Amino acid sequence: ARSRELAMRSALGATRRRIVSQILTESLVLAAVGGLIGMALGAAILNVAPSLVPPGLLPSSVSLTFDGRVAAFCAIAWLAVGLTFGLAPAWQVTGLTVLQALGAESRTTTGKGRFRSVLVVAEVASAVLVLCGAGLMLRTLLSLQSIDSGSGAKDVLTMTLNLPFPDGRTPTRYVTQEAVYRFYDSVQKEVAKSPGVRSAAIGGSLPLDGMWMGQGVDIEGDPPRQGPSRKNASYQLISPEYFETLDIPILSGRAFTDADSRDGVQVCIVSEAFVQRYLEGRAPLGLRVGVPNMSFPAGPLVMREIVGVVRQVTMFPNEPQPIPQMYVPIAQNSWFTASLSVKPQSGPAEALLPTVRAALARVDKERPVTRVRTIDVVASEATARPRFRAVLVGTFAAVALALAMVGVFGLLAYSVQQRLREFGVRIAMGAAASDVMRLVLGNPANLTLIGLAVGLIAAAALTRYLSTLLYAVKPLDPITFMAVPVVLIVTAAIAVAAPAWRAARVDPVVAFRAE
Repeated sequence: ARSRELAMRSALGATRRRIVSQILTESLVLAAVGGLIGMALGAAILNVAPSLVPPGLLPSSVSLTFDGRVAAFCAIAWLAVGLTFGLAPAWQVTGLTVLQALGAESRTTTGKGRFRSVLVVAEVASAVLVLCGAGLMLRTLLSLQSIDSGSGAKDVLTMTLNLPFPDGRTPTRYVTQEAVYRFYDSVQKEVAKSPGVRSAAIGGSLPLDGMWMGQGVDIEGDPPRQGPSRKNASYQLISPEYFETLDIPILSGRAFTDADSRDGVQVCIVSEAFVQRYLEGRAPLGLRVGVPNMSFPAGPLVMREIVGVVRQVTMFPNEPQPIPQMYVPIAQNSWFTASLSVKPQSGPAEALLPTVRAALARVDKERPVTRVRTIDVVASEATARPRFRAVLVGTFAAVALALAMVGVFGLLAYSVQQRLREFGVRIAMGAAASDVMRLVLGNPANLTLIGLAVGLIAAAALTRYLSTLLYAVKPLDPITFMAVPVVLIVTAAIAVAAPAWRAARVDPVVAFRAE
């Protein structure tokens, strides 16, 4: 756009070096301003990032700080951008003579700007690619948030109890399983009778909170298996109040009672997946299952009678298939880690925390609790990583879409500015506004459609590498691949509206006067 001005400068005695220095100075100043703004935004983002990134997502060696290395990288980046995008046009324009520059001004720019067109296509294609990734992540997040955990509990306070492991070096009174059970039983009863508590229960891992313990199982009457082919199940040690407190329905049989003691009949309750996968159509109630007790060293195989079947509980938000579960009375087998779940009579569950701490102190004031959360927070944390990925990729997609639309807008605005005289002539000769609009929008529409096609092809080829991050969504999800073109076309229409409107309303008199 400035070729005429710079050619005149050259004709008046300015050297190529002088003109290149002028354009590079302008380019570097713009790049520096943008770089400083970007560095400030980056520093601000890194300051709040630790509170946004889910725990365990990044290695412990990675520090989210804006240090000298990051600042140096940013400086090198904006310097490279300023030099690259200033030097190329400066070198090109200084090769023109005054006559060439004037000749270029007198002709339309149709057929020129191929490089700009390639950039616009690349921007649109990149935006489509990232938008497809963001759409898949969002669809995954929506699928995860709609997962049925198997528990109907909505407002329950949970925490983890940890007893010192008897390693022979640290003195502890919790050496035997009887002592461990007495502690859990005392805690459950002390908390349950506290004011404001409807029920309290001891258990293992919570719904959507992963699996703490697993055991190999043998079904009575089936040939024993070893190694990878052996049947395995999540092994949960619970108090009789566990299913009631977490609102996990008993589908058949009964729940545990106080009669299921250490000296009584060894019993267990299994989940729906356990019945479907391992019992092969047999009636579960009364069937005996062999499973070793949790102990150190490993205990002998214990034959347990199935007395109930409960609803399947989801242990991981993205588990490919339900995990078989076995529940055992904590009176018959105890371990050194357990969860405590407390349901309030009324009001928020968090308000019970001081009451629960006081009850625990009355049993053993040296036993701290960890991972204090409500059951709703447990479910929210289970989807923290996919939610973070969706927000992160969605942010990148929004930036890419904005850049693509700025590119489309810039190309069209520049083209309209260069062709104002041509449009004035066409309108003076009787062209309607719709004719000019069609003429103006043809090239941007073609570039947008080409970029859209390239982006969709690239997305179809690359999104299969996201399959490990997706849940209940296929890499070639039809909803995502139909929604992205709609979003892009609507955004492109908004971007070209102003330049196209300007072109259609050109006044021939004003256009010729400007020339």
